[in-house]
Amino acid sequence: MSVVIVGIDEAGYGPMLGPLTIGMASFELADWKEGDAAPDLWTLLERAVCRRPNDKRARIAIDDSKTLKLGKDGKKHPLTHLERGVLSFVHAMGRPCATDAQLRDSLSTLIEDHPWYGGEAVALPLEPANSGFTLAANALNGAMRDGGVTCLDLRCVAVCERKYNEVISRCGKPATTELGLLSHMRHAWMQWGTSGLGGAKDTTAMTRIVCDAQSGRIRYGELLNRFLEVTHATGGGMEILEESALASRYRVFGLDADGTKRALLVSFQSEGEGRHLPIALASMVAKLSRELAMVRLNRHWIAKAKAARLAEVKPTAGYWEDSKRFLAELSPIMPANVRTMMMRIG
Repeated sequence: MSVVIVGIDEAGYGPMLGPLTIGMASFELADWKEGDAAPDLWTLLERAVCRRPNDKRARIAIDDSKTLKLGKDGKKHPLTHLERGVLSFVHAMGRPCATDAQLRDSLSTLIEDHPWYGGEAVALPLEPANSGFTLAANALNGAMRDGGVTCLDLRCVAVCERKYNEVISRCGKPATTELGLLSHMRHAWMQWGTSGLGGAKDTTAMTRIVCDAQSGRIRYGELLNRFLEVTHATGGGMEILEESALASRYRVFGLDADGTKRALLVSFQSEGEGRHLPIALASMVAKLSRELAMVRLNRHWIAKAKAARLAEVKPTAGYWEDSKRFLAELSPIMPANVRTMMMRIG
């Protein structure tokens, strides 16, 4: 029996500028059954992937995005390993992307129509050494075929400034991340929520959603009840399997309007990026998507500063102290209302 594993993680929860992004990576394993040890995709795909960059066998590094972004002073582009990992999987799925706009389309990502996210598409890859993903994609497809693994989908939800500030004002900061979580969970519910279900009373789910723990929370019942509301599921509910500092696990189940029975097993785990490859890849998808949005934001404002003959303005990663510097340097050409529109509420 097969099992579907869906990893979800976010990037950009703390910064002042740029979008919050929530990534998703989903895989199907052909040979796994209830009671088996948790699937380890690093092991199943070890012929093509590893955890750390600069592998002697030139395998694709898949790990928590924070460990893969390089410093600015190196010989390679800071996003070298992030884009190699994400674009290799995108190419392996038959969705080659030569620009950031094509990557957004592949990931079903929508960006608010602010001028700082506009302009010409950004050519990919950013690191010239990453050009040509055919070999990496072929190696990845071979490893997935031999390991009985299929990459089903990669997605990313971007919560940009307008929506972010609206939600945080109304519901609080955790609700901003929940927008992406609920979107990805609903996608998994509709696409794979019928996987592994047996008889009429069976609520055993063979679709697993694994997420990194959210800001140290242990209880996620309210979030999952909201999920059942947005899916308009009837005749179902939520079962708590475990709630601890290490992991919180739940089973959610219900019926669609047409009577289709669906169920998911959802878990939130501390340091999940190191435990599950789908979470690590989701983290990379989220981080790369955010960083590419920041490339456009910096390009837009630095070009305006040069046109106005301002002193040199250095790019920003969007974090609070550096964002204050960036906005201060641009203050001669940035209207107050635009500044307010760009800034995310704390």
